[in-house]
Amino acid sequence: MLDSALSIAALILAFAALAGLFQRLHSITRALDAMQRNIAEIHGELAKISMALQTIKKRTANSAGDSFVDEFVEIDGDQWLDENDRRELRELKQL
Repeated sequence: MLDSALSIAALILAFAALAGLFQRLHSITRALDAMQRNIAEIHGELAKISMALQTIKKRTANSAGDSFVDEFVEIDGDQWLDENDRRELRELKQL
């Protein structure tokens, strides 16, 4: 009788431990799912930031190019340039 009572108690204790382990694994799975959703959201935001940075880089490059062209126009119209300066400007404009 004592052996069977101990066996039943051991089985109950083992089931309780397994139930606790299952509950813990379930909560870990929910936490991992939440983290996966957060990572996906962060990844989407980073993609938007990257696209915005690319746009800014393009606009900056265009602005720099426009400034470069404006500078050429200003220099080209300078009345103090001699023929050698004008030739060098023409060579630079071809680049």
